[in-house]
Amino acid sequence: MMKRSDSFSVASFVSVAAFMAASIPLSAQDDGDEQIFTLDPFTVSSEGDVGYLSPNSVSATRTAISSVELPFSLRTLNQAFMEDTGSVDFNDNFRYVAGATAARQGPSQVSGRVNLRGFTTIDTKRNGFVVRGQGIYNNAYIERIEILKGPQSVLYGIGRPGGSINLITKKPLSIDRTDVTFKVGSYDYYQATVDTGGPLIEDTLNYRLVVDYTTSGSYINGVESERNFVGGGVEWFISDMTKLSVDFNINDYDYVDPALVPFAPDADGVRKEAPGLDRTFSALGNDHNFDSTYDETALWVTLTHKFNDTWAVRSAFEYLDIDQDRYRRQRSGLANLTAQTNRYRDELDSFYDRSTMLQTDLTGTFEIGDSITNEILIGTLFEDNTFSRVRWRGREIDQINDGGTPTDPSDDFVETVINGGTFNLNYLDPIGPVRVPSFFGTSEGVQESRDRVNDTIVFYAVDQISLMDDQLKLFVGLRKEETDEVRTKANVSVDPAVRLPDSDKTFEFEDYQLGFTYLFNPNTSVYASFSTSSRNNPNFVDDPEDGDGFDIGYKFNLNDGKLSGTLSLFDIELSNIENRDLDGNPALSGVIESRGAEIELLYQPTENLNIFAGYSYVDSEVLSDNRRPQNVGQPDRNVPENSLSFWGRYNFEEGTPLDGFGVGFGYKFTDSTRANNSTNTHDSYSTADVAFYYETEIGDRDLRLQLQVRNIFDEDTWVASEALAPTDVRLTAKIGW
Repeated sequence: MMKRSDSFSVASFVSVAAFMAASIPLSAQDDGDEQIFTLDPFTVSSEGDVGYLSPNSVSATRTAISSVELPFSLRTLNQAFMEDTGSVDFNDNFRYVAGATAARQGPSQVSGRVNLRGFTTIDTKRNGFVVRGQGIYNNAYIERIEILKGPQSVLYGIGRPGGSINLITKKPLSIDRTDVTFKVGSYDYYQATVDTGGPLIEDTLNYRLVVDYTTSGSYINGVESERNFVGGGVEWFISDMTKLSVDFNINDYDYVDPALVPFAPDADGVRKEAPGLDRTFSALGNDHNFDSTYDETALWVTLTHKFNDTWAVRSAFEYLDIDQDRYRRQRSGLANLTAQTNRYRDELDSFYDRSTMLQTDLTGTFEIGDSITNEILIGTLFEDNTFSRVRWRGREIDQINDGGTPTDPSDDFVETVINGGTFNLNYLDPIGPVRVPSFFGTSEGVQESRDRVNDTIVFYAVDQISLMDDQLKLFVGLRKEETDEVRTKANVSVDPAVRLPDSDKTFEFEDYQLGFTYLFNPNTSVYASFSTSSRNNPNFVDDPEDGDGFDIGYKFNLNDGKLSGTLSLFDIELSNIENRDLDGNPALSGVIESRGAEIELLYQPTENLNIFAGYSYVDSEVLSDNRRPQNVGQPDRNVPENSLSFWGRYNFEEGTPLDGFGVGFGYKFTDSTRANNSTNTHDSYSTADVAFYYETEIGDRDLRLQLQVRNIFDEDTWVASEALAPTDVRLTAKIGW
């Protein structure tokens, strides 16, 4: 590992060189549209999209590249696909992606996590930058999503080996365009969005502005959310070789989530709804089970300069500020609904997470002899991250059953008196609002303060080597990362002046990626790759969580993009997972292996028909777990062995009586999964969705009407330990000019 002083000097040189190069005076551009496509080698244009197919990617190598040339699996969800499938939140987007299943399911999971190839993703990326902690993502501001399968730490840092997700936000427009969208749906869902953009100065300065307001209830009693969002930016073509972009978003999100929804395993260990309860049930009533406010401010400044036809540099700065306050009444000690004693604890968390990042990439192409071409990317990243959290914990209180069954509403639970307030905690018939008790911050509760400061420096390099008249492409990547972390903790309720000793640690990582692609022709290829991933273990500085994976496959893009797909086989192992031993002490006891196969297909036989389909087989197994030895030999939680998905849209022919109408149909099968950290399972399930479209022109206005019906057969089951939402209907009206 390089010394920190050396790392900073290299990164500083590249960053300063980028900004100096961008200041070189150059001639004015002639054609704005042409420059938008050719100036920036780091930007992918949507002009090449064919239906749901986006043949190029920017996430894989941070430069625009054909996906057929990549030595690993990539899936892109473009604007057409997300709009047709009616995606409204984070988990929605991955509904039909092979190998992707919900890691957490819930009515307000706009910040949910996804299982890819058997591992839960962490630290989703936005415009190539990691979003630390709990990011809240707004679909109204997302242009496309790129999903890289397998370990991807070389370019994107710490993460899990199942894959990496990069959300690409909407960019300024070179032509005037405004879209106004209204959505209304089941469970008091209402959304209004204005998306506008165009040139402020022809061929020189473009803008984009997105304003969104969303409010929603839920199929679970007492759950509601409200979101106010503003995002946008400007793009300044300083010359035909230099561009400056400034983007921002302001996100204000308030939501109330349910307390844990009760369930109980049946005789076969399959989790079912508890007797007398259904999926609309909220365990502690309708008042403030988990009440949270979330505020995010993000700013990106990107400077791109093209030296000539082969060399370019980009330097990007991100500022991210996240503040969140949340209150919850947490139930613990409940094994199932026949427990005689239930324990409750009130908590109030207040935390903020602030990051500044400076990332610089230098790309270039050079030849060795007459037959070898190198396309290289060399990059650095500085990050300063500050996280602070204050938590108040109320004392735990017991609810004693008098001997009856907890599912009997007439059962007499003991009323518990806290500071003069009486709370009947019979969760079938709660009395009084669940509120922040008055003992927070007093001797009756515990108040903790935790601070963490991380300073990170990264160096990475990627080289794609072309041989044999560009038929054989070798891919080599290396990343070195060093993070200094200082943690401070204080128990304020005991003595605010007494702070526990600081924990000062340095984490070092080194990841690499090797692969090759052989192209039979520009549209078909075979590939193989080996890559690694890393993630720090807080209590084991010298032993990070390690992931490594093999991936081999076949790709094709035929008939001008009308038929494309990827067939892949993979074998991934994640080791050095930090758990705790049976005595509660930190231990490196976790090892999980995941191997399997994926098939993803995009088919557009005619302009009127688009099909997106996928199948995934995942053989997941916990190889080691000292804390829960009963899990050894079991698949990891929430990982189905088989999953199958399909989405298709058909537009009726022009000139026929149904001209302008279209219909869509979706299907998803998910195999049974292991629930949480137990040997209990969730049943397999199938869901079906349908959509109807009508598109027409009224004068110079485009009108689109869309009726979306999710889970049309009202499948009632468990997904990632929460109930699957019942039938959901949403109507969308979009007018643009």
